Amino acid sequence: MTLQSLQLSSPIEYYNRRRRWVGSRPYWLCQLAGWGGLSVLLLGPMPFRVGVSASAAAAVATFVVSGALLTHFLRLALIGILQQPVTWLRLAAKVLPLVLVVAVLHALAQTAAARTVLPHDVVFLTSMPAHDPLLFTLLDMGSLSLGLFTTWTGAYLGLRIYRRFQEARIERLQMTTHLQEAAWQTLRAQLNPHLLFNSLNSIRALIHRDNPAPREAIIHLSDLLRTTLALKDDALVPLERELETVDSYLALERLRFEQRLQVIRTVDTDALNWLVPPFMVQILVENAVKYGVAPYESGGPVGLTARVEGGKLVVEVANNGEIGRVKSHHSTGLGLNNVRSRLALAFGAEAQLTLTNLEGNKVLARAVIPRARQPEAQRPVYP
Repeated sequence: MTLQSLQLSSPIEYYNRRRRWVGSRPYWLCQLAGWGGLSVLLLGPMPFRVGVSASAAAAVATFVVSGALLTHFLRLALIGILQQPVTWLRLAAKVLPLVLVVAVLHALAQTAAARTVLPHDVVFLTSMPAHDPLLFTLLDMGSLSLGLFTTWTGAYLGLRIYRRFQEARIERLQMTTHLQEAAWQTLRAQLNPHLLFNSLNSIRALIHRDNPAPREAIIHLSDLLRTTLALKDDALVPLERELETVDSYLALERLRFEQRLQVIRTVDTDALNWLVPPFMVQILVENAVKYGVAPYESGGPVGLTARVEGGKLVVEVANNGEIGRVKSHHSTGLGLNNVRSRLALAFGAEAQLTLTNLEGNKVLARAVIPRARQPEAQRPVYP
């Protein structure tokens, strides 16, 4: 079975790819200011030494232009390194050789310029005359280039790390805000638990015993509400406990859809103790019922699988339909966004939730969850 990726090319993605290779306007403004300022500093003292000749200006231009180009290629290499999580030690092990190679290339260009463009009696940029031995000139130019590129790399990495820190902070604030909005919506719909359960019991008592379906529906609804009210906001539950909640929900929906709802469940035993956010699987199954069963007169199957793969829990929920049809049902996407936020807060970037179109008019929701490592004070609490 082949997958149809939904990550289509967009103007924003094209712009981001283009900006990665070409660079943004602030980046080139900084490059222009830095290397332009350096050229002014280099050309400034020349009238007092040899006069500003065409050859001297050409040498400075070679120094500045080659430096700007080499730092741009160095930037591309640094972006590639920073795409993946890396420790400080590995970052240094990858960056330092790059800086050394770029500095050597720059020094070779300046040594060639010093020996071909400038007069032999000109002292250019360093204390080493152009007619000195090649090795001495190369070492002198190399030390200057190494210092410049090390400074440039340190400044660039510092800005990138600071910006990434700010982006992570903003993302965390957005997730927190989203969770707060979801919590407020829950609170607005929440009733006093005692009043709620007493009312449900009273309604159940009024239903005649010869009509078991409504009585059974109230029992399943009470189980779901009791689980909701008993869980803490930051709790994690074993998958086995989460599947019990799913069973209560599906039992309630079977009273409504009857034979239209078909559930195919395959769960590995080694996945049952895996900790997951509460109601994560229930929300995925609820979406599958809402968009893969309810709109169709004949209903449809809901497939639920859970397995441990590559040291991570993989939960998949499949149903009939297409992702594009969600808009026609006036969906806000709050449920899936809430699941993504809970996964990110509990497990970080290792956890993923994707929604994909499959061949044959199918939709697959796939959650990948790493093993939870919680402090003792945050052990799962569940009813």
